[in-house]
Amino acid sequence: MAYNNNDIIVIPDIHGRQFWRRAVELYPDADTIFLGDYHDPYPAEGITNEESLANLRELFDYVKSHDNVHLLMGNHDLNYFADFGKKVRYDEKNPRTIRSLLTEILPRMTIATTRIVSGKTVFFSHSPVLVDWVKDAGVSDDVPTLVKTLNDSIKNLDTDPSEAVKLLRYVPSYRGGEASFGSPTWADVRELDNDGKQIIDTIDYSIFAHTRVNPPRITSKWADLDSQRAFRLTQELKLIEI
Repeated sequence: MAYNNNDIIVIPDIHGRQFWRRAVELYPDADTIFLGDYHDPYPAEGITNEESLANLRELFDYVKSHDNVHLLMGNHDLNYFADFGKKVRYDEKNPRTIRSLLTEILPRMTIATTRIVSGKTVFFSHSPVLVDWVKDAGVSDDVPTLVKTLNDSIKNLDTDPSEAVKLLRYVPSYRGGEASFGSPTWADVRELDNDGKQIIDTIDYSIFAHTRVNPPRITSKWADLDSQRAFRLTQELKLIEI
């Protein structure tokens, strides 16, 4: 399928990996959305924290010079600002450096963003937005209001993370937490069925990462893309591996 200038490039969890480079080299001017979790590599993949940190610097330098790139925050990113329920592979040697890098790029980061594709509202977040979380957190399921609420919660993350912690620290049992369901930075794909009835119905299509899958799981309602590869979302609402 040929590339359309209106197609969207979607890049899931980085965790020190470099697959993002090929995507931005192929589509340097495209609307590009990263889904969060940039550091804290998996030891089994052979990426050291130092290599991941160098990759993080290069990624953020790239973002600073490209206004077409949108960065979402994941649970790993948030944990360098406060305790968001559970810390996994947290870099104990470099927390100040990582927090400093994240703070510098924070004006370019959000928790969620949306696009209209084929007349449908496509919601991008690190994890899906669950009905149970919306009810328990007491937030609106109106999509523009919800996006604003989530994104406003991290505006002062470096000085006052309390609002973000309140909204996002729901860690489900699937992830070793005590919550019955996850937040939009913690919800696990195992909390969903294929028709996505657990996702708020004001979202037409949900694209997220967070839970590793191979191959990616793509249904008619949602897509978990955390598969160490980037994707192109076409204007026909098709996800094409890059």
